[in-house]
Amino acid sequence: MAIASLSFDRAPPLSVPLRFFLTAPLFGAAPGVLLLCWPHGMPVTRYAPELLAATHLFTLGFITMSMVGALLQILPVVAGSASPKYCASGGCVHVPLVIGTVSLAAAFLLGRPFLFELAGCLLVAAFGVFLLMLGHALKTARAHNATVNAIGFAGGALTLTVMAGVALALGLAGVWSGPRWALVDVHAGWGLAGWVAALVMGVAWVVVPMFQLTPPYPRVVTRWAMPLLLLSLVLGSAGVRLGTPALTAVGVVGVGGTLILFAGVTLSLQARRRRRVRDVTLDFWRLGLACLIVVAAAIGGSTVLKPACGARATVLLGFLFIDGFAVSVIDGMLYKIVPFLIWLHAQQVQAGGARPVGNMKEIISNRAAYTHLGVQALSLVLVPAALFWPAMRAPAAAASIASFAVLGANMGRAAWVHRRLLVTRGGAEQDADCAMPR
Repeated sequence: MAIASLSFDRAPPLSVPLRFFLTAPLFGAAPGVLLLCWPHGMPVTRYAPELLAATHLFTLGFITMSMVGALLQILPVVAGSASPKYCASGGCVHVPLVIGTVSLAAAFLLGRPFLFELAGCLLVAAFGVFLLMLGHALKTARAHNATVNAIGFAGGALTLTVMAGVALALGLAGVWSGPRWALVDVHAGWGLAGWVAALVMGVAWVVVPMFQLTPPYPRVVTRWAMPLLLLSLVLGSAGVRLGTPALTAVGVVGVGGTLILFAGVTLSLQARRRRRVRDVTLDFWRLGLACLIVVAAAIGGSTVLKPACGARATVLLGFLFIDGFAVSVIDGMLYKIVPFLIWLHAQQVQAGGARPVGNMKEIISNRAAYTHLGVQALSLVLVPAALFWPAMRAPAAAASIASFAVLGANMGRAAWVHRRLLVTRGGAEQDADCAMPR
C-alpha cells in the first residue's frame, strides 16, 4: 500500500490514541507487581486466580488498550473513512475499559461475585461503543483493501470473544450456569488468534512495508490468510462444542499453520528490506515473530503428536504468545507509530512558530528504545525460568516491571514533545464532545 493512498487528513486528534498508549504500560507492569507480591508463589496452572488476573491485565489492559488506541488512529487513515463520531475523544471507551479491567482482575483475585458483574457491565459498555465506532468507520470507508478486511474480521472476533467472556463472568458471578469449560477454550482461541493475531496481521500489511521499507506482502498471503484463519477457528470451535477431538485438531493445526506462514513471510520480507540500517522496530518484530513461530509449532505439534504436556508448559506457551509475540510486536509498532504521528503533527504546526522537530529520533531516541528491547528480551528469559525455578521469581518480576516502566517513560517523553508543540503554538487540541451522531 502506497503512502500516497493514505488519508492523513482524516486522522483524529493525536490526544485520542495517546490516552490509550500512556495507560497501557501501567497495566503491562501490573502482572509483574502481582508476581512479586503474591504470597502463594509462581502460578503454574492456567486456572490459578492470580494467573487469570495477570492474563487479563495483559490482554485487556495492555494489548487491547494499545490496539484500540491504534485502530482509532489508523482506520480513518487507511480506509479513508470518516472519523468515528460516537465518542470522538475516545473517553467513553477508555474510561470503562480501564475500570472494567481493574474490576475483572480484582474479581479473580478476591473471588467476589459482584466484581464479576461490575466488570462485565463496564467491559460490555466499553466494547459496545468501540464496536459501534468500528462499524461506523468500516461502513463509511472509501477504501476496501486487505487491511480493512482484516480489521473487520478482527472486530467480529472481538465481538465473539466479548460475548464468551461476559458469559464466563456471569457464570463466575453465579448468574449463569452454562457449559463454562468448553467456552473457556473458545474465548481464548477467538481472543488470541482471532482478535490479537488477526489484527497484528492486518496492520502488518501496511506498517511493515511502510515503516520497515520492505517489499509489499504477496497478494496470495493478504488475500487468503484471513479466510484460512477464519475457517480454522470455526472448525476448532465446532470441535470443542461438539466434543470432537479430530475436528478440534484440524482447527488448531490450521490456526498454527496460518500464523507460521504469516511470521515466515514477514521475516523473509524484512530480510529483503531496502534500508540496511539497524532499526529497533525491526528487532522488536523479529523477537515477537520468533516467539509466535515457537508457540504455533509447539501447539500444532502437541495436537498432532499428543505428547504429555504439563501445566507449566501450557502456561509457558501462553506467556510466549501474549508477552513474547503480542507485546513485543505492539512495542515495535508504538516506536514507529507514535514518533511518526508527533513528527507529522510538528510539520503542521511549524508555521505557527513552534521549534520544529528535526526527525523522529528527537522524539524517542534509539538508545531509549534499545534499552527497552534489552529489558524486554531479558524478561522473556527470566519469566519462563521462574516457572521451573521458583528462586527466579523476584528477578523475573523485576524485569517484567522494568520493561513496561521503560516503555511508559518513552511514551511519556513522546507525549511531552507533543504537549510542548501545542503550547508553543498557543493552544491545545480540544477533544470532541462525546455524542452519538444524528
